[in-house]
Amino acid sequence: NKMTPCRGNIWLMLANTNLLLFTSNSTLKENGELVMGAGIAKEVKERLPMFPLMIGNRIKAIDKVDKWYGVLTSKNYRIGAFQTKDDWRLPSKLELIEYSTEMLIQIAGNYERIDMPVPGCNNGGLNYKDVEPIIKRLPDNVHVWSRT
Repeated sequence: NKMTPCRGNIWLMLANTNLLLFTSNSTLKENGELVMGAGIAKEVKERLPMFPLMIGNRIKAIDKVDKWYGVLTSKNYRIGAFQTKDDWRLPSKLELIEYSTEMLIQIAGNYERIDMPVPGCNNGGLNYKDVEPIIKRLPDNVHVWSRT
C-alpha cells in the first residue's frame, strides 16, 4: 500500500483529517519562533499565530535547533511539522525527507488520516521525480497533496 496522491487545496481537509503536516525547517528566530515565512508553513502561521513559538519551544526542548527532528506532532492541534530543511535559506535535502518519511511511517498507524503537501518541491527546490520514490513508501492513510 502506498501513499494516496491528491490535488487541490489541502486546507479543505483540515476538518476531516487527524493530522495535517506542513513542511518545515529547524531555524529559530532570536525570539524563539520557528521560521515559517513561506509556503504552507506561512499559511499555518497566518491561521495559528502562536504556532511558530510553540513549535520553536518544542524544538529547543528536544535540542534540535538547526538539526534534524523529522516529524513533530502536538497533542492539542491536528497540525504538525514534516522537516525537509535544517536552514530555511537552503534547498530541501533528500536525505532529510527520507529521515522524516521513515519517522512518519513509524507513527502513521496512530492516525486514521494524515494529509501533507509534497515535501521539498516548491520552496525546497527539489524535483518531484526525485522525491516520489521516497514518499511512495508512506502508507495509504497518508494523503500527499499537490496544488496543481
